[in-house]
Amino acid sequence: MNKWHNIKECGKFILKSHICFLLMCTVIRITGIITCSHLMLEESRNDYAKITEGVLRGMVFDNAVSCMFLLLPVLTLGLFCTFGIIKKTALNIFAVIIGFLYALSVAVSVGNIPYLTYKMANVCLADLSYLSKPGEMIGMLTGEPLYLAFFITGWILIAAIIYIIWRFAKAADIKEAKQSSFSWQNLTVTLLAFVICFLMGRGNNPPVKKNGAIFGSPMTFIFAIYSDDAFLNLSAQSPTFGLLKEVSRLGKKIKTGISDDEAIAYANNIQSRTIASLTDTCAKRKNIVMIIMESLSAHYMKTFGNPAGLTPCLDSLFANSLAYYNAWSNGARTNNAIFSTQTSLPGCLNINMLDTPLSKDYTSLAPVLSTNGYSTDFFISHSKTFDNISVFFVAQPFDKIHSEEEYGYKEMEWGLRDSTLLAVALDSIRHLAKDTTKPFYSAILTCSNHPTFSIPSPYCDMYPDIEQCAVRYSDASIDTFMSRASKEPWFDNTIFVFTGDHGRLVGTPDGVAATSLNHVPIFFYGKDIEPAKDSSLTMQIDLEPTILGMLGLQCPNFAGLGINRMKMKRDTAVYTSNNFFVARTLDKAYFLNMETNVGTLYNLKKDFTLSNPTTGNNPDFDRQIMLQIQALYAIQNREK
Repeated sequence: MNKWHNIKECGKFILKSHICFLLMCTVIRITGIITCSHLMLEESRNDYAKITEGVLRGMVFDNAVSCMFLLLPVLTLGLFCTFGIIKKTALNIFAVIIGFLYALSVAVSVGNIPYLTYKMANVCLADLSYLSKPGEMIGMLTGEPLYLAFFITGWILIAAIIYIIWRFAKAADIKEAKQSSFSWQNLTVTLLAFVICFLMGRGNNPPVKKNGAIFGSPMTFIFAIYSDDAFLNLSAQSPTFGLLKEVSRLGKKIKTGISDDEAIAYANNIQSRTIASLTDTCAKRKNIVMIIMESLSAHYMKTFGNPAGLTPCLDSLFANSLAYYNAWSNGARTNNAIFSTQTSLPGCLNINMLDTPLSKDYTSLAPVLSTNGYSTDFFISHSKTFDNISVFFVAQPFDKIHSEEEYGYKEMEWGLRDSTLLAVALDSIRHLAKDTTKPFYSAILTCSNHPTFSIPSPYCDMYPDIEQCAVRYSDASIDTFMSRASKEPWFDNTIFVFTGDHGRLVGTPDGVAATSLNHVPIFFYGKDIEPAKDSSLTMQIDLEPTILGMLGLQCPNFAGLGINRMKMKRDTAVYTSNNFFVARTLDKAYFLNMETNVGTLYNLKKDFTLSNPTTGNNPDFDRQIMLQIQALYAIQNREK
C-alpha cells in the first residue's frame, strides 16, 4: 500500500470540511448584513467595496476558528498515518467531533443575527446565562417571527453541516494496514500541516512599527476595525472567535496601570464626600418604591423626542418629578442594573456582578434601610435562580423576595406580565403599610419589554412594531399601578423612583455603541418632591446615596462609588456598553473598546447623542475609566 494514500485521504477530508465551514459562515455573514442593513450608516449601504472587505475580513476570523477546531484532528490523524495505525473508525470519531464544533459555531453565528438587531453587539459569554433556563430561552427564540425564522434556519444548517462532514468522512478511502509502519514523509507532512493550522488559528494583528522593529501579536478584533461604520466592523467579526477569546481571558483582570493605593484613594475621596453629604435630619421616614423597568431607553419617551406616543404615563410622571435627563445605566444587562442600583457600585465588562464578592457589601441600600427600621421587599416576574439573582439576594438580605416560586404560575416565558406583577406588588405593599410604625422599601423589576413579547389586547395591535407595543403596554401598566396607588393612605408618604435597567437599540446607531443602549430616565416622584429638570450627569450608582439623602439617613460605612445627587454633581460618568467602557462628560463621550484598546471620542449634541467621531486614545478619559475599574478591584479585594 502507498504510504501517502491514507494521509492524502485524511488531508482531503480535513480540507473539504474546512472549506465547507468557511462557505457556510460566509453565507450566514452575508445574510446577516442583508437582514441588518438598517443598522448601517446610510453612506455605507451602497459602498459594495467596503461591504465586501468586511466579508473577506470575516472569512479570516472564520478561518482562524476552523483552524483552532482542526488542530487536534490534524495532529492525531497525521500521527496515526505516520505510524500506519490509522483506522476508519478514528476518522469517523473525528468527523463527529469536527461536525459538533462546526455545528456549535454555526448556531452561534445564526443566533447572532437577531441579537445584533436587539443589542447592536455580538453575543458574549454573559449571554450564556440564558442556558440556566432552557425553557425560557427556547420560548424566547421561537416566540417572535424573526427569532423563530433564524431558530429554524439554525437547526437546518446545524443538521446540514453535521451531515456534510459525516459524508466527507464516509467518502474517505482509508486503507487499514495489517501491521504498523513508520513514515518520515508522513511525519513531515503532519508537522507541517499542524504548524500551518496553528499559525492560521493564531492569526496576526496588523503589524505595528515600534522602535524601528515590527511586532506581531495574536489576532484580535482590532483586525475587524476597518471602517467608520460600527455595524460593518461588528459584521466582520466572528462571534465564535469572540467567545473563544473570552474563555481564554476568564479569571484575568483588566490591566489598568493604576495601583491599588491610587484606586483606593480615588474611592475614598468619593465615599468621604458622599458620607459627608448624608445627614440625619429626617422628621418622618418616607416609604420608597423603586421601579426598574426592562429595556426602558429614554429614546422611547416623547420627553426625549420620540413622536410615537409610547409612554404617556411616564412622560407625565417625568414632567412632575425631580427628573434627571442626562442619566445612564451602568451596564447593558439586567444584572448590572440590579447590582448598581442596590449597591452603588458599577459593574465590569461581561461579568455577572450578582455572583461576585462585591455582592456581599452590607452597606448597600436594603441592609442600610433595614437597619433604620424599614421592611424590604424585591419583586421579580421570573425565577430567582435566573442570572444568579438568588446568590445576590442571600448577600443582600431583603425581608422577602417575591418571584415565580411564590406565584406558582406564569403568563409568559419570563413569568408574570407587568400589569400582573405590579398588581401583586401593590397587594403586598398594602399589607406592609398596615403597620404604620414601619416604613417600607419595595423594589420592582418589570419584564414585559423583553423578548419573547407577550402583550395582551389591545396593546398588541397598537403598532406594527411589537417592541413599540411592549413599551406602550408597560407604560399602561405603570399608569394603572400609580392610579391605584394614589388612592392608598400610604401614597402621600411615598417616594417613587423610576429608571430603566438598561436601554435598547432604538433607531439607527449613532456611534460604535448606540446612545439608546444606556440612556435611561431616572426620576423621583412624590407629594413632597419639588418637580425640577436636572441635565447634569447622573448614573444608577447614584440612586442609593440620593435616596438616603432624601430620607435624611446617615451611612457612615458607605462603600459605593455613587454620589448624593441632591447635594453633589459629577464631572464624568463611566459605564459599560457592550464591549466598551464609556466615559461621558457634559460635552464629550469617549468609547474605549476593551478588546482592541482603541478609543473613539465624540462631541455631544443637545439630545446627548453622538457626532464627529475621532479615533485615537485619550489619556484623560483612559485614566478616568481605569481608575474606576481598579477601584472596583480594590473594593472587591477588601471585601474578600
